[in-house]
Formats: sequence, C-alpha cells, structure tokens
Amino acid sequence: MSYTAAKRSIQVLVSKKGTKVVIASHLHQALHIPMFKFNRNVAKWIKDIYAFEDDIRVPKEFKDYGERKFEFGKQKDFYLSLELARLICLQAQADKQTKLALAKHLAAVEYSNGVIPMFYQRRSKPAKRMKKKINITNHKSNAVQLGLW
Repeated sequence: MSYTAAKRSIQVLVSKKGTKVVIASHLHQALHIPMFKFNRNVAKWIKDIYAFEDDIRVPKEFKDYGERKFEFGKQKDFYLSLELARLICLQAQADKQTKLALAKHLAAVEYSNGVIPMFYQRRSKPAKRMKKKINITNHKSNAVQLGLW
C-alpha cells in the first residue's frame, strides 16, 4: 500500500473540541486485518501499554479513546486519538508496508501541516568518524580557579 492509498483508506475526523480522531473499525480495515478479529483486537488495543509522548501508560478513556454510540445494535466501536492510532499501527500484526504507510500518514495529519516530522523521515547514514587519540598534555587549561569550593 502506497502512501497516497493509505491517505484514502482512513478518514480523520475532528471532534467538537478540535481533537483529531479516527474510527477503530476504519483503522482495522485499513490495516487489512480480518473483521472477525475486530472485537478481540479492539479490547486488546484499549488495555495494552503504549509509549505515548507524555508517558508509558495504558490509554485513558476520553483522552485517548471514546466509545462510538449507535442508535440500534450492540456493536461497539471507538474513536481513537491520532497518537493512539499511530501507536496501534506500529504494533499491529499486519503487513509491514501497510503499517508504515498508515503510521506515517497519521503522524503527518497529527502534526497538521501534511508533512511528516523529521524524526519519522528516513535519514542518510552519517559518515564514519575516525577515532583520534587526544594527548592531554597539549590541552592543559590555563584557567584560574576562583576558589568557590
């Protein structure tokens, strides 16, 4: 799945307070996981431990997720914050390329400028540094001690 296909496969909604969320069933479908595993996966997603930006913790209701209510039926669905959805994408048991494309797309939308943050972009490898031995006698300090101790 390409980056543009990931954009089309999942819809990002904005709540009344301005929080950007995705629907758990849409995320599940975008990851190409069979629907008969949906209830088990969602229960696991909500109880699992993730490395959020503020702390390593379990998702909190009304902060990271909220229940999506239907008028009829007993089917449960949830609204997931973009941060939680991105973390779920990275831990899901799905195709690597699909997970990566969705996680990058959610990161770009989360930071709202449409550009993937630098720490998610691929970086070129730095040139190998040569180890040099330092002769301490050449680097003696000429500083004056102030007698603060």
